[in-house]
Amino acid sequence: MPATTPLPLSLSPDDAPSPLGETPLGAWSPRRRARFAIAAVGVAGALLGLPVVEAYGAGLVGTPGALALVGLASTGLWSALTVALTLRSRRTAWIFLYGPLFGVANTMTSAALASYAQHGELGEASGLALAAGIIGLPFGGFFGLLFGALFAPVPATCLRLARTEPGDATLQLLALIATWAAGIALLARAAVPLLGEDGFPEILRAAPLLLLAWALRRHGRAWWFLRRVEAGVHPDWWLVPIAGDASAPAEEPARALARRARAGQGPFREGTTVLRLAAVPAARDVGRRGALLLGLFAACAVAGWV
Repeated sequence: MPATTPLPLSLSPDDAPSPLGETPLGAWSPRRRARFAIAAVGVAGALLGLPVVEAYGAGLVGTPGALALVGLASTGLWSALTVALTLRSRRTAWIFLYGPLFGVANTMTSAALASYAQHGELGEASGLALAAGIIGLPFGGFFGLLFGALFAPVPATCLRLARTEPGDATLQLLALIATWAAGIALLARAAVPLLGEDGFPEILRAAPLLLLAWALRRHGRAWWFLRRVEAGVHPDWWLVPIAGDASAPAEEPARALARRARAGQGPFREGTTVLRLAAVPAARDVGRRGALLLGLFAACAVAGWV
């Protein structure tokens, strides 16, 4: 039997590529997962912020087009910043502090930008921002807290995956964000059904379907790959115990994905060695999650989101 070279299964550095990146599991580094989560929350914030900003700002600034752009840009950016700082603090509870603070900041920013887009007066925009911050303090704080509660599952999942680093961390994050985004889109659609006329919400509502389709494809490829590995018919990969002799049978859940690699060049380094890469989930677990995503995608399609 060739020698076994164990690799550490502890938490990787934020920028270190995962050894599973060469497989259909396609594992991302913790930093890449965090960036994806921040971007997803930014899009969701824009989707939810558009009706909120238009409903509140119509009394201050009477330009629907400017308010629509402000609702997309300002709320999306503040939402992404809220989650980015929560991830940096490494505690999900911080989002309930950042949410109300950035909710007030978003109220001020939206009013100032909409006013400047309409009149082009910096002084007037600054005064309106101050007035919006004072008058809209309860409004901005309440919606900031509400948005923070809606966004909390995303940083909570990112932080949990960064601590445990399961072999399907990327798949778990994709499934969570796709499901979560579908719920956010449903909430926005139920809150303001008339906003579909201007085109902005319809474009943003397509994002959950795209995420679901992407997550489904990734889960399908990973499921088929793990099925072949578990059956022992994959030519390059197989399962071994996480520790100990690689010739022993791998039992769940203490099993890792392994592959054969060249031992190196030279008279004493010829032949092959077994590289134990990382712990991986069972194919049935990936398949169950994929089936749930498929059901959600079908429900969204039947509901008329396409």
